[in-house]
Amino acid sequence: MAYQCKVSSWEFVEPPADPSSGSASVRVRLEDGKQSVFSVATIDAPGRWLKEGKGGYRLGKPVLFVRSLSGGSVTQALNWMAADMGGFWLRYYNSEKRPAAPAPVAQEAKKPARRKG
Repeated sequence: MAYQCKVSSWEFVEPPADPSSGSASVRVRLEDGKQSVFSVATIDAPGRWLKEGKGGYRLGKPVLFVRSLSGGSVTQALNWMAADMGGFWLRYYNSEKRPAAPAPVAQEAKKPARRKG
């Protein structure tokens, strides 16, 4: 039986200025307790990124392209994303990282005693 991934809730990290066009970050919570934060953008956003000098090709964190940044459009896209490949992209890719445990402090190595003689 394949793993079923379901979105329990989502929210904009910061609400978009214009729901009809642009991009925003979303925080997605899954029923299994995992979370993921990534970008959603309308289809015209890459053209704007080029004009703003943000590079000719967008590498890095994934972007989920949506019809609009309205709640219904984002919800529908997230539900499709959860259904695709058992929710692989929502469960693993770009999940929020837990704070790393501090690295143990290394003990200063002692020099061996010099032998006399």
